[in-house]
Amino acid sequence: MPILGHFYVIIFAIFLLVHQCIGVPFSDPSTLASSPSNAHHVESSSSNNHHQHHHHGHNLNSINDSPNKWVPNVYTTTFGTYIGPMRAHALDTTTTAAQPPRDIGHLFAVNETVVQCVNCTFAGDVADTFFWLDHSEVPTRDGVRLPTYEFGLSPLGQIRPTKAVLLVLPDNGQRISQYRSLSLYTLNGDVSLGSVRIPENLVVPRSQLLPDELRGNRYDVQSGPIQILDTRTIKIYGFIFQGDKAPDGYFYVGRGLNVSRETGVKASIRGRDTSEMISPMNERYTGGKDIFVELPEGYDVHHIDWLSVYCVRFEVDYGHIFIRNISPMIPPYVSSPIRFDDELIAHQGDKWSMNNLLGMASQLNFTFQLGPPGGKRGYKTMLNVARPPKYVWYVNGYIAELYLKRGVTYTFIIEGGHNETVAELYNPFYLTDSFYGGYAKLSNDEKQKVRKFTQEEIGRLCRWTETKMDVHPDEFATFVDFRDTLTLECDDSEQASIITFTPDRETPDTLYFASYFNYQMGGRIHIVEEFPANLKHIIAEPYRYDARRHQESLELSRDNSAKRTLMALHFVLLATFTYIFFSAL
Repeated sequence: MPILGHFYVIIFAIFLLVHQCIGVPFSDPSTLASSPSNAHHVESSSSNNHHQHHHHGHNLNSINDSPNKWVPNVYTTTFGTYIGPMRAHALDTTTTAAQPPRDIGHLFAVNETVVQCVNCTFAGDVADTFFWLDHSEVPTRDGVRLPTYEFGLSPLGQIRPTKAVLLVLPDNGQRISQYRSLSLYTLNGDVSLGSVRIPENLVVPRSQLLPDELRGNRYDVQSGPIQILDTRTIKIYGFIFQGDKAPDGYFYVGRGLNVSRETGVKASIRGRDTSEMISPMNERYTGGKDIFVELPEGYDVHHIDWLSVYCVRFEVDYGHIFIRNISPMIPPYVSSPIRFDDELIAHQGDKWSMNNLLGMASQLNFTFQLGPPGGKRGYKTMLNVARPPKYVWYVNGYIAELYLKRGVTYTFIIEGGHNETVAELYNPFYLTDSFYGGYAKLSNDEKQKVRKFTQEEIGRLCRWTETKMDVHPDEFATFVDFRDTLTLECDDSEQASIITFTPDRETPDTLYFASYFNYQMGGRIHIVEEFPANLKHIIAEPYRYDARRHQESLELSRDNSAKRTLMALHFVLLATFTYIFFSAL
């Protein structure tokens, strides 16, 4: 009987082992948390919490000034000329009959080309939303899309009221006073989420040229015109100084009729110094570049009397200019926020290398599908895009640039989806001279400035999807390492579309493949006479999705065959165990 008991234990152990091999879990409550139904419940709960935060998380007093004191078209020393409050409407669900529309933010003209939004709030939950200038009081497609420092020209993400948002007009002579409205505008349905009317005859702060220039009698100190850009920034044109011969030299600002060490303080040179570390000017300045002098915190042009090139070591004034009769409406000083491309530059050393595909005789076909952008090391820094969309174009399975030869005909296989009800899965393909793409959502003015080199084509949906929840793209050394964790899924009930393209002598040297409906998800095409000799590129077998699916099917078939064998063994052991157990009774 003890021997038989040991036999039962061995059989039962084998039984447990087979259970484990074929992946049939016992009823463990801890496994329920990862089941699809429960995962969906947790996700929904998280979404609800976020929605509640959006309604109750506005902090309009986070920037220390009172909106009650601001009057439209009146200058403030802190922010500039007040344009007015941007009142929410349209899709804003917080507005009721009992509660007036809330303020999205307060708009100020810093100067003719820069506007700042103070106490600005936006949940980032409405797609394709931008700050938008228009000549009419109601925004239209004839308006102008405004980039921000934080997002560039990408659609807006979440904006918190803890810092002002800077909006910069396009550099083509346009002025804020030429427009009648500034809105938060979504191109997803052409709806205004909030707007402010720009006052007629807007009084805009302006910079000021001083009547005098720097002149000194030591070390050849001199300059061209001097301009007060804002309350803390002075631009010196054509600065000359033999700093390589002087004991030391600093820009010095202070009060009083005479320049002295006791009544002054060092000022920094933008792009060279910081407020904590100001270095002496030991190099030679020959007038070939302009200098931007920034006053230290607590100082402004209304409270200094002179600007000097000064030797601190021996307390010698090399040359100075008096700061007098400054306009009371100088643009306010605005500290530059972290630009989206500053963050990108910080990650340049970590970015994945660009994949290059050459249109040689062995590779005349290119398949365009959708795939994830791949974290900070991926599309974001590879192509300098502040907020990549959920999917970007993969070419033959790569985030890549193409090199195509003039006079050669190429075939583009388009598999970007045509589901118009889901914006991210609707991607008509076209070639253009603008990286931005999204032709269907450009303003009328923007459309006039870009060219299309093919008609748009839509095809079935094929996308590389992330199926493993614990995969973090930034942990991979290369794009290929990350891509190999993805699964390619295609809609086999639909067909791909085909575009043939032959670049000729008239084709620009650089084109871009893009989505007609979504922004910044494509890549560059180099049009060449001959392929670069030393270019590192990918040499791969002709890409075929069907062959890949066939290989995956074979692997799946082998896997299922192994599972069926284990299942059969499981039932044999179970039957044997049952027979022995009842025979022993």
